[in-house]
Formats: sequence, C-alpha cells, structure tokens
Amino acid sequence: MQLYRDVNNNYILDADDEWIDASVNNGDVDDYIRYEDAATGTYFANVSYYNGGEDGFIDYSLSASAELDETSDNGDTAGQVFTGDAEHNTFTGTEYNDTITGGAGNDYLTGGAGDDYLVGSNANALGSGEYDVVAGGEGADTFVIGDSVQAYYQDHAYSDYVSITDFNWAEGDKIVAYGVAEDYHTSEYNGGTDIYYQGDLVAHTENTTDVIVSFDFTFV
Repeated sequence: MQLYRDVNNNYILDADDEWIDASVNNGDVDDYIRYEDAATGTYFANVSYYNGGEDGFIDYSLSASAELDETSDNGDTAGQVFTGDAEHNTFTGTEYNDTITGGAGNDYLTGGAGDDYLVGSNANALGSGEYDVVAGGEGADTFVIGDSVQAYYQDHAYSDYVSITDFNWAEGDKIVAYGVAEDYHTSEYNGGTDIYYQGDLVAHTENTTDVIVSFDFTFV
C-alpha cells in the first residue's frame, strides 16, 4: 500500500502526484501508513494486487482517519476532505468542519465535532445496492441523500439506504435531498424514522422520530 498527495487537485491519481510513504507489511495481514504533519488536501491510498486465497482473490477494507493538532492563527475551522473508493471505507473526521464522501461500497463515516458534510455514496455510485452508516457527531451536520440530478439509494427497496445514527435538528443538522418535499414521506420504525423517496426507502434515522421533511430537508 502506498500513500500519495493529489498535488494538482484533479482528484485523479496520476504521475504528477506526490509519493508520501509506503506500508511495511505484505500479503494478507493488516497494514497501515501513519503520516504526520500532512498538508491540507486530497490523498490517495494505492493498494497493490495480492494473489492470495484459494480462488486467487482477497477482500480488503480501507479506512482513514485524521487529527488536527490546532487551528490556524486566523481561527480557521476548515477541516479535512476524505474521499472513498469502491471498497468498504471507514472514515473518522476531525474536530473541525470536514467533508467526507464514502463512494461505492458499504461505508461507515463519522464526522466528529464540527459542522461536517457527510455523503455516504456519490454522484457516480448513487447509493445503488449500498448500506451506508453515517454519524455526524457534535455540530450542525449535513447528511446528503441526493444531488441536483437524482435521489440516491433507489431501486433496491429495503436493501439499499443510508442509516443516520444521530440526526439532531436542534444542533442545526440538515438532510440534503433531490426533488421537492412532496416526493418524500416518513414513517416511524424501531424507534427511528424511515425516509422514502417516491415510495422507495432511501434513509433511516436511528435515534429519533422527530424528522419533518418541510423543516429538516434542504432541496437541491
């Protein structure tokens, strides 16, 4: 596994990007890269193919976390940007305002403190077939279940949706969604709230039944 920094900020791993470090283990054992004093920006973890297992393949999950030591002298509260891939990613944010995108795969995203922006899927994967879990933590967090083109987590009924563990409108939390309020309805389930887009389950709040589409949603 090797770590690179996206020097040209094009969100693509290419020859212009800066090589940072490589892990020390090989084969089918747990591995990690610990990098201190990282500059703000996007980083890529490049995992090399390993020909292991009876069928010649081996599954893996990729996780990343970051911790800021202090704010800048001008009081900037900007956090980090985490971007997942097609695997099952686990991201843990900082105490500042992070942007965390899971991508395809079943992802677990935790914002931590700060006003975080959490997207379990992305505009390419669309949440299709995914089960993502997102936790905002303290602060006014934004949970994304769609973009300006379409809603995420459609077409697979109850087998794909995002589970929001700690939605709290009193902290300023919002849900970003595609369409208009009339496209959505909610129902209480197991102490939480199921959220449906045109009859298809797309999200669930685990901790509260106090979710009102007309107040808690922002439409794009």
